[in-house]
This record gives sequence, C-alpha cells and structure tokens, in this order.
Amino acid sequence: MTPFDRRTFLSGSTGLLLASVLSPIPAAAQNVGWRFVDDRGIEISLAHRPVRIAASYPVLTTLWPYGIHPIGLIAHREPAALPGLEQAGVDMSAVKVLKSAVDGWNFEAVLAAEPDLILTHVTGDGVMWGIGGDTADQERLESIAPILALRGDLPVEAGIERHRELARALGTSTALEVGRADFEQIVAALRQTAAEKPDLKILVAAPGETSVFAMSSGPEFPDLAYLSQLGIEIVDGGMQDLSWEQIIDYPADIILTDDRGGIPQLDHIPTWTRLPAVAAGQVYPVWRYQPPYSYLGYAQAYGPILNVLRTARKVFS
Repeated sequence: MTPFDRRTFLSGSTGLLLASVLSPIPAAAQNVGWRFVDDRGIEISLAHRPVRIAASYPVLTTLWPYGIHPIGLIAHREPAALPGLEQAGVDMSAVKVLKSAVDGWNFEAVLAAEPDLILTHVTGDGVMWGIGGDTADQERLESIAPILALRGDLPVEAGIERHRELARALGTSTALEVGRADFEQIVAALRQTAAEKPDLKILVAAPGETSVFAMSSGPEFPDLAYLSQLGIEIVDGGMQDLSWEQIIDYPADIILTDDRGGIPQLDHIPTWTRLPAVAAGQVYPVWRYQPPYSYLGYAQAYGPILNVLRTARKVFS
C-alpha cells in the first residue's frame, strides 16, 4: 500500500484559504476594557484587549490561522517535533519558546516576552496543560500575566465553537470559517466510508519496547470519540499501558500511531509482528494528538485517517 503524504493533503482550497488569512490581527490596543470568563469560571479583566499573548501548543495552533499570532509558545516537545506548527502555518521565527520538554520553563523568557495574557487548556478536574498541578509554577506565571484556560476535552464541535468565541474576543472577524468546507466534506466522507466498511476496527496506540499505551474512545480523546459517533469502530484500549501479552486481547484491522514519529520499529518483538494489522502492513503514523479546536485543524487531522480507511481492508475475523 502506498503511504500518503500528509504535507500535501488538503493542498487545494484549504491551503489557498489558509494563505489568505495568515496576516496578523492589527495590534492596536483598545482603550476600552476587555473581559472574558474562562472555563474555570474565572473572569479575566484587562484594561485593553490583549495583544501580546503566550499560548500552549494546542491553543496556539488553533488561533494562528485566525490571524491571532501569539509571541510565546508553551510546548511539551521541541518545535521541530511538533508537525502541527507547520500545518497551522506558524512562523516560529516570530515566536519564543517559553517551555519545552528539554529545558522546562524559561521564566526569564516569559518575563522578557511581557505577555498581556497566557492561554492554555484545562481538564475537568482543573489541571492546566503545560502547568499540571504545580502551584508554584502557576503562581509564578500569574505574577507575570493572567492565565485564561479553556477546556481541552470538549466534544469536537463544541470545542471548535468555544475557541471561535475566544478568537472573536481577541479581535479576529474574517477568518473564522477557514477550513469549514473541508471539515464538513471530510466528516461526510468518513461517515460514508464507515457505513461501507462497518467491520473495520481501529486501535490508536503508542507502542514501546516493553508495553503499548492504548488510547480510549471516551471523552479524554474528543477526536476519537467523534470518529466513533461517525460510525467508525475505535478499539477502546482504556487509556492504559498494556503489556505485550495483553495487547493481543485488543485485535484491530488498523493501528494508528502518533504523527510525531514514524512507524514503530518493533520487528524484533514477536507479538508485534503477529498482530493482524502489523502483519497486513496496516500501521500508519497519522494520528494527531490534540488537534487544534478549529475546522482547519480537524480537517487536517481527519484527512489522513480518511485516506487510510478508504484503502484499508478487513484482516482478522
């Protein structure tokens, strides 16, 4: 089977539309006050609309195509290992990395960036993306700028609309529909393909040397939950580490792995090579962890999965 090229997918209308909206929102601050209630129920009040924004990776890649260009990135990996930045058209020469997996927080860089606002995601139990439960880090950040947190586990369409609300509040007005036509077309095609191939089972997993972390189709992964709603059968691995002895109890026709790495090189593990999807050559590194909550982001995330489903076949009974 010939693998597809994620870089060229959606190179037609979406690419042209994205290019047309990448100019930043004018930075003129307003003299009127600015207020926004985040998903913790906290009201953020500023003297003017925030212009200098630091944002976590999922929020930054959501806002950038809307013409809102944060000046600071909070990330869990180095930018070169985050393909979503390129897909969103982010110009990293204009963005300072404020946190990464290698260096952790660079509070001196946060201070130097002089952000008006820090944007991130939060879970239902109050854990903020990039900050976690570290109250010392949170307090230090809040001494520099207020933190506005939106839920990162909302259902897909609700999450897209909530982030559109934030984008409107931050000043965008013309770019909110970018990618919408592609998203709707891909969703319709996914639903049709699921109906045509109702027996296909997909396991989304992160295989390692000693175990396999299997994802869930529950609300922890809104993208997978939405695929399930479209009729695609996602094998529910329970969001847990499974031993190589356990993984055989979760058979699938297709295995999707993280798009931040290639196909796992695990041929030296006999259990891996015996899995039906692996034996059939149906392992694809196309699953995007935490797609941007935008029509464009989900069109880009679901397009490669649609390509896989269209060509995949049933390989176990």
